[in-house]
Parts: sequence; structure tokens; C-alpha cells
Amino acid sequence: MVAVLQRLKGWIQRLRGRNSAIDVVAVKESVDETSSELITIASIWIVILVVGVPWWWATTRVYRASLPFDDIFDLAEEGRLDVSFAIDVTLHTVPGLARDDFALHVSDATKQLMDQNLVSDIPLVYTNGSVPPPHTKLAVSVHFDSADHIGALDEAAADPLDITNSSLVGKYHLYVLNSAENSVGHGDVTIGSGRDIVVYLEDPSDESQVLRYASWILSSIFSEERRSLRRVVSEEDRSTQEHDMIKMLPYAPNYNVIISLINADPNTSLISWDIGSLLEAHVRPLLSSLSSISTFSVQSQVQYHSGATVTPTRQRDSADTSFVLRPSDLRNFINSAEWLLSSAVSADPPINFLLYVPPESQRPLRICDSDDRVVPRNAFLIPRWGGVVVLNPKLDAFGTERTDADDLKTHFETLAEHLRQLLGIQRIELNQAMRPASLTMRATSLGNTDTGITGFEFDRLLRKRIVQNLVNAARTLHSLGTLVQSMPNMVVQDSISVQIKDALRSIKQTQDLLSQTTLPVTLSASRSASLALTSAESAFFDPTMVSKLYFPDEHRLAIYTPFFVPAAVSLFAGSFKILKRYRSRNLSKIKME
Repeated sequence: MVAVLQRLKGWIQRLRGRNSAIDVVAVKESVDETSSELITIASIWIVILVVGVPWWWATTRVYRASLPFDDIFDLAEEGRLDVSFAIDVTLHTVPGLARDDFALHVSDATKQLMDQNLVSDIPLVYTNGSVPPPHTKLAVSVHFDSADHIGALDEAAADPLDITNSSLVGKYHLYVLNSAENSVGHGDVTIGSGRDIVVYLEDPSDESQVLRYASWILSSIFSEERRSLRRVVSEEDRSTQEHDMIKMLPYAPNYNVIISLINADPNTSLISWDIGSLLEAHVRPLLSSLSSISTFSVQSQVQYHSGATVTPTRQRDSADTSFVLRPSDLRNFINSAEWLLSSAVSADPPINFLLYVPPESQRPLRICDSDDRVVPRNAFLIPRWGGVVVLNPKLDAFGTERTDADDLKTHFETLAEHLRQLLGIQRIELNQAMRPASLTMRATSLGNTDTGITGFEFDRLLRKRIVQNLVNAARTLHSLGTLVQSMPNMVVQDSISVQIKDALRSIKQTQDLLSQTTLPVTLSASRSASLALTSAESAFFDPTMVSKLYFPDEHRLAIYTPFFVPAAVSLFAGSFKILKRYRSRNLSKIKME
């Protein structure tokens, strides 16, 4: 019995030992399984973080070329864009006054009067945080020439002047002549077709008289120009701007002039459309003179059976029956649905001029002002768009309504005047309202029929466009820099950076040219300012930048969420489960020990 019990005890001990070995193997296999899972999950995370994330970042990141933000925002500093134009005036008078000290007196008196007129200048208005308008200085210097050159005035007036000659820009001549010898009144002033001014005095040798007249004439002309320069760069509301500023077209290096004849009733009207000779006589000279500021392409077209969108009002009087268009009718005059006025071959800003022939049932058609007075040339101008002339054909000897080239001459002169207003050409006049009572004066401003623009008008327009382009380029760059900084996901290509640097370089070059004392640099400064504006606008409106404005961060999040969220949830859940199991095994091992 004892032997049986001992044998049973041995079997039990051997069975226990075998179970312990089985447990050790099971525990070892569990530990090995947990370790392999940890290695697997760690490998996945390493691949994601080391390979996946950098690859995703490199293939989806937004490329942004480096931009000179410091140089861009430096343009918003007060006085950063201030410019000065050199004005050289040669005073032609009697030999007794041709002294350096008297020339200095005239210069000082002119400067003093211009400083006094600063009080009446308009305030500079601009938005906080934008580029402030520059303070423009017209530095007038006066010197004398010998009296022998007075006789050359008639020769200068007889010969056509080269308006765009760079050596003549900014150089003016003031002639003081005897009024009795020239059979004109004392104090009469003539502003010539070039860059000359003639003032007639009773005693041209009277030093005080010459000083008062010369200084006031010069200060009046250039104070008004300075005021015009302030208006063109001020960010005042269009409703408060002066009428001339509202009409002026924005600057463009190229314009497309489209002249259209709209004949609503060709069955009863014969129009001789000799457009070539009319353009050469009335439009081409002006466009050629302005070629150094902007270039112009001219197109013409004739359209039939297309009437206006408004119905004129019938008006009866004792003489005849006519039809009138009042100012309220002119807003809807253009028939955009039927009149094809846009050009299919040019993307340049258009300047439209219409000669409208009304149907026979609406003739004669006249344009009236707000006081029901007929407009002299039967035409009206649409600000920043173009001009319209209403043409009523005349009856010839055979009773046919016919219009030839001679009849169209007056209408093309009207179109040329509209073109001057749209381009911002201002007639040079003296401000008689600010004339001292002690000065007797009657001023006459002559035009230039050869070129369509006088030397004074060309120089004033040139300086206006320089300042306008300089400020608009700086404001465009400032807006672009602010936009890029506010949108981190906006693409900025290398070409954008090149254009911005070109614009900044052109702005600096313009200021460097204007800082020189030599006058022939004005045309070069105009070209640099135009290039600055063109480069700045090309960068701002580049298609690669505009397209990214429509893809915010929310849009990108909506695209990536369906792809990455399911995989991320599974990966995080599996990692959490394995880490939890590994932690529990470690705790069990610690307890067993």
C-alpha cells in the first residue's frame, strides 16, 4: 500500500513539472508575440513620420518665391515717393534788366507766391495703411537771355515745334514786349502753341512792373499744375472729385481707339465715310504727339439698322418739330445689345467714339442740357468710356439727305476734343480769380493745330502721368505684399518675384532720374514710371496667383479628410491596444518578481 502511494505521488510531481514547462513556453510565446507587434507598429510609424510625411509635404506644399517685403512696405513711408520737377524759364526782356540779381528776384518772388498758394491747395486724402500721396515740387528757376532773341519770337511761332523733343521738355520762354509797339493793351498775355508766353507792358524796362507780372504769371501756371498733381494722386471719393478727374481714363501703355458710324436708317441717309483723310487731319497728329506717353491703334466700323435704346422726346415750337435727348436719357443711350463696339483683335483698353445717325422718324435729333438748352455741337462725353456725336444729315439740292467729308469735319474736331479730355489734357489758363487787383491782365491761350497739343499741355500731361504711374505702381505693390502675407497658401512663382523686383527697380530709377538737375530726363522718367506700373499690375493680376484665392484651408481639409481619417483611426486604435497589452505584461512580470 505504501509503495502504491509513493508511485502515485511521483506521477503527480511529474505532471506538475510538465504543466509548469507548458506555462513557461506559453508565457514566452506571448511575450514574443507582443514584441513583434510592437516592432511592427513602430516600423509603421517610422515609415509614416520619416518617409510619408516629408514626401506628402514636398509634393503638396505651396511654392512661394522670396519677395522683397521690406522694400515693398518702405514705399508706404511718408515722403518716400516725393518727387521734384525742374522748371527752367528764360526771361527775354530789355538789356537793362538782364542781370543775375534781377533773375534771382523773379525766381524768389515766384517761389513766394507759389508757397502762398499752398494754403488753397486741396488736402491729400488716402486710406490709413496704404501708400500716402507724394508731395510734388515744381522747382522754378529763372534766368535771362539777351534782348536780341526777342525778335526770334515770330520765327518760333511760325515754325512748328517738336512737342515731344526731350531737350525742350521743361524749358519755357517768357517774353516781355512793349504793348504800344505791338498795338495791344497793357497787361495782355498770350500763351503760345509751344512753350512760350508773351506779356505786353507799357514800359518793359520798369523793373518792378516786370517783376510783378512775370512772377505772378509763372506762379499762376505752375500752382495750378501742382494742384492738378495733388488731385490725381489723392484717394478722394469719385463723387467729390472735380469733373476733369472723373472724365480722365486710367493710364494704359496702349489704347485701342474705335470710331463707329451707327446709321439707324441707311435707306434715307447717304454718309460719305472718308475715314482716312479725317483721321489724318484731326486725330493722327494728336495721337502721334502722345506716342512717347502711350501708343494708340485706330479702328473704324460702320453698322446699320441699329437704333439707340432710348426714345427721344418730341418737341414742338413755332419754327419746326424736333426731337430732344435730355441728360436723364443719355445714361441709357448706348445700345450694348446690338452695337458691337468691342474689338476682337485687341485686348487694349478701348476708347469709343460714335457718330450716330438717327432714323428719319426722329430727325432732327438734338441733345439738351439740364436747362433745356441745345448743346452747341450736339455731342456728349461719357466719362472714362468715350464720346458720342449725333449727326443729322442735311438735304442736298436734289432733296436727298447726304453728309460728305466737309460736314464730318466739325464732328471729328469734336471727337478730337473729347479725346483730349479723356486723356487728361488740360488747357493752360491763368487763374484770374487769384490775380491781384493791381495787375491789369487779359490772357489768351493759343492751341496748336499742327499737333493737337501745345508744349505746355504736353509737359503738364507728362508730369501728371509720371506721378500717377509712380503712385499707382507703389500702391499696387503694397496691396500685393499685404495680400501675400495674409494668405500663406497663395502660390508665388519666381516670375512674380521677378516682376515685383522690376517694378521696384523702375520706381527707384524714376526717382533717380527726376533728382538730376538736367531737364532732358523727363521722358526717360516717364518710360520708367510706365514700366513700373506695368510690372506691378502684371504681378498682381497674374493667373497663377488669382486662382489660389479660391482654395482656403477649409477646402483642403475637406479633400484630405476622407482619405486619411479612416486609416488614422485604425492606426491609432491598434497602437493603443498593443501598448496597453505590453504595459499589462510588464506589470505582471513585476508582480511575479
